[in-house]
Amino acid sequence: MVAIKTLRPDAPTRPAITDPAKPGGRFSFNIPQRIVAGFAALLLITAALGGLAYLRLSHVRDVSATVTQRALPTIMVLGQIRMGVQSNVINTYQHAATDPSDTARFDQIEQEMKAGSAAITENYKSLDLLLASEDDKSALGTILTARGRYTGKRGEILKKSRQTSPAEMDRLLRTELIPLYKDYIGAIDALIARKSADADAARLAVESTVGAATRLILLLVGGALAGGLLVAWLISSRIRRTLSEVAASLGAGSNEVAAAATQVTSASQTLASGAMISLRKPFPPLRPS
Repeated sequence: MVAIKTLRPDAPTRPAITDPAKPGGRFSFNIPQRIVAGFAALLLITAALGGLAYLRLSHVRDVSATVTQRALPTIMVLGQIRMGVQSNVINTYQHAATDPSDTARFDQIEQEMKAGSAAITENYKSLDLLLASEDDKSALGTILTARGRYTGKRGEILKKSRQTSPAEMDRLLRTELIPLYKDYIGAIDALIARKSADADAARLAVESTVGAATRLILLLVGGALAGGLLVAWLISSRIRRTLSEVAASLGAGSNEVAAAATQVTSASQTLASGAMISLRKPFPPLRPS
């Protein structure tokens, strides 16, 4: 018999492929797991962007509420109070300058002043509902104290108006009422300035918040794009490397199969030749039994 030769020593050996899914493999994740991890990372970044946008918008909403529901209405009410006080002091001057015999004019001016004072009182009720901080409440207390001194002095002067000469009334107004009027208006203006400063601070806070949020969102979006490109590159490179290894393994296997087929063919030809030689030899004569 002719023995079939073993594979040639120089025949290419099949390269071993490390299974990425097995512990101790080259990679800790296989290809599907890497794809899922990449998309999960993108989803996390998207969720982070949404959460950041929500927090920033909530802050802007709170600041806007401070401006639209507190600062601006307070400034408007204080402006109405200021106009009412100015109107009343003008009526006080007109009352002092009225001819003592013109009682109808006195009555008309006094009715206008009462209506103005009632409107101012209603505005103070609205103002009290708008003020929340202790500083604002303290400022309102200062205004009301100044108002009490001013209205008390004005009432005293108005009682003298019908029996006092215009010159004496002018002196009383300039020396006694106007200083108190200035204190009163000054207290109102101080609170207006405070609320205007609050509105400006809120505006700056909104601008700062929007600017910071815009920069951070752009940074995260850029990071997400860069991360997505990196994940895509890593996945494609891993897939390409794995396919190259599989192709190399298949090529080596086909070479082994071809070498084995060649050896089998050679062995078959050798066996056939040996059989032909055996058939050509004469058979020995049979011995009689």
